[in-house]
Amino acid sequence: MSLELNIELTDNDGNLPPLQKIGFLGRTQELSQIERAFVQEGVRRLTISGVGGQGKTYLAIYAGQCLYQKGVFEKICFMDYSAFVGVDAVGLAMRTLMEVLDKPDEKAAHDALHDIPTLWILDNVERLPAAQLQELLDAAKKWSEIGACRVLLTSQAEHFEHPAYQKSLFYQSLPLSGLGEEEVLTCYRHWLAQPTPIVSPQREELLTLFEQVAFNPLSIRILAIALKRHNPAELGKRLQGLLVQTTDNPLGATLDVYLESWEEDIHINVLLVWLAKLFGFKLQEKLRLDTATLELLLCLGVFQGGAFEPEILAITKIPKKQWRLLRSALENAGLIQAEFLQDFVAPYLKFHPTLAPILWRRLPPLVQNQIQATYRWRYVELISYLFFEEGKNTLLIHALAKRDLPNILHTIYTAIEAKERWVPKVANYVDLFINTFGLKRESAAINQLLEKNN
Repeated sequence: MSLELNIELTDNDGNLPPLQKIGFLGRTQELSQIERAFVQEGVRRLTISGVGGQGKTYLAIYAGQCLYQKGVFEKICFMDYSAFVGVDAVGLAMRTLMEVLDKPDEKAAHDALHDIPTLWILDNVERLPAAQLQELLDAAKKWSEIGACRVLLTSQAEHFEHPAYQKSLFYQSLPLSGLGEEEVLTCYRHWLAQPTPIVSPQREELLTLFEQVAFNPLSIRILAIALKRHNPAELGKRLQGLLVQTTDNPLGATLDVYLESWEEDIHINVLLVWLAKLFGFKLQEKLRLDTATLELLLCLGVFQGGAFEPEILAITKIPKKQWRLLRSALENAGLIQAEFLQDFVAPYLKFHPTLAPILWRRLPPLVQNQIQATYRWRYVELISYLFFEEGKNTLLIHALAKRDLPNILHTIYTAIEAKERWVPKVANYVDLFINTFGLKRESAAINQLLEKNN
């Protein structure tokens, strides 16, 4: 069930993100269906749908890698809308295409599609407001009909209210449900072996446990890690109690069970090793997530798809030692992924699309308001810093602003709504960046809101 292909496209070929180290598991039939639809059946547009954690994005990325390797497409243009904030989803996609095709403007990029077979991957489009989704679907239909181009979408919604996205010769829908039993066990054995194997529980015990989460791949990955420390019956009993209490999909309850039991051996500072040896101290301690940290974890829900690590620590106020443990747990579960920008030390931590919404819904409204205020003020400081440093280190500052643009825009839009007194000044700072990035509709929308609220 595991296919070892993992091509990282160069900047000249596209912008597909790499798969995580676990590779591609399961979904081989669905992968074949996508290839058959685009290569043999003349399908122009295809949507992969399913609830969070089913592996829609993984499948789309892997399909893109396979189709690129086989020469079906020369370029891949990947757009992730999971953290989209703003008014111009189509414009952002076209700016991304300009970068992928190395063209100076939108018209040149659009014209180049006639000669360059390009696969558009539009990921997590259900996050878009209705009007913007319709606009994007209109544009995607046109893109899919240019030359040998095709469009692959992912969405939690199975159906779109759009005539071009109804079953036809040119459009297919591929809904994902839980994995089959054999795929589940194959995935479990693979994840169990990372990093160290243990004696596996009985097949029926595992299937009974995994059935509680509807064989959701991400939930199973998380449970596989928890099963290194707990037996299936113990986890199943705790999971059953949480599933009754939560309205989230099974992923929320699975995350609770997982984090409650997470522990790590933390090695002491190397400078103290000689003292430890001299006096017989332990060279490591076993650390678990405390109750306060699990409560502060919910504050991650304020971020728009992720953030740079210093912002996360400053806003959530999670102690560094506990954060190290929490980050390790979330990375192991595939819920966050570290990205590094050239010439910048701190990582950007990209969240799984389901993580922030699940956490945010669990915060009481009063706490949401408090964390929003802390978040806005921290980002005001960051935006101001970026603005005044822009002339000194332009390339790096632009890269930082672009990567964290969802949080920057969210700060401005929510501040306008909250009628913060500093909004006009900081909006001017943001305007510099969004105009530099070619997002003129975004700039116009912010200025209109400012005028309306004056």
